[in-house]
Formats: sequence, C-alpha cells, structure tokens
Amino acid sequence: RRGLTIANSAPDQHRISQAGQVNRKPHRCHRDRFLIAAITIGIPGFFLSFRPDEPASKPGYLRRVLHFAVPAGTVAAAATYASYWLTSSPIADATIEEARTAATLTLSLAGLFILHRLITPIRRNEGFLIVGLIAALGIAMVPSPWADF
Repeated sequence: RRGLTIANSAPDQHRISQAGQVNRKPHRCHRDRFLIAAITIGIPGFFLSFRPDEPASKPGYLRRVLHFAVPAGTVAAAATYASYWLTSSPIADATIEEARTAATLTLSLAGLFILHRLITPIRRNEGFLIVGLIAALGIAMVPSPWADF
C-alpha cells in the first residue's frame, strides 16, 4: 500500500516542482490525482495496516487479489470515463472544470466503495475511518479562496 501511494505522489511532486521553476500554476488535474490517492489509498492504507488480518502468504494470494482488483478497477475506470464524457457532452453543457470535478468525485466515491467492500465486515474504528474519508472528500469539494494556488 505504501509503495502505491509513493508512486502516485512522486510524479505529482515532480510536476509541481517543474511548474514552480517556470513560474506557472500546476494544473488542477494533479491536485485531483493527489486528492484521490490520499483519500482512497494513502490514508486508509496507513490506518488499515494496523488491522489484524489473514496472512498474505496463504496459497492463491495473487489470484485472490486479481480476482477482486481487475473487475473493481475496470468498473471504477468505466464509471469515471462515463461521468467525464456525460458532463463534457453537449447534453450537460458543463465546463471542462465541472467535467473534471465530476470525474474526480466519481473516482473517489468508487474508490471508497471498493475500500468498503475490501474491509467488510466493518469494525467500529473502520466505520469512523470511512465516515471521516467521506467527510474529507466533501470538504475538499467545497470551493474555497485557497483552491487557486
């Protein structure tokens, strides 16, 4: 889990540092990727690493992971592309920023749903974690004067 979080944030950090060198603002899309990675991978990965669970060394680990990850990732990607396509189409008449926000929200909610499916049955602390992540996503989606940096 830690390696995936580092892999997602390293390109973002590089792009942000490059944008600072040429005196440009980083593209909003990079912030969206960071938000999705933090809320659906990084923060839950840290807290769930303390969860006592079955050992990964049981036979069939790779098959079990792929059996869940491939369909879940395919559905999340399809939902994200569909939400972006629908909101950027002439039917919705939305701006590109609104389409990106819809895609970010869709992928984040899909990631939280996948997280919920992974940790079922949910213990009390894990329920608080999911509620807190949904609240953090809601707060992050509220426009603020600090959003443009």
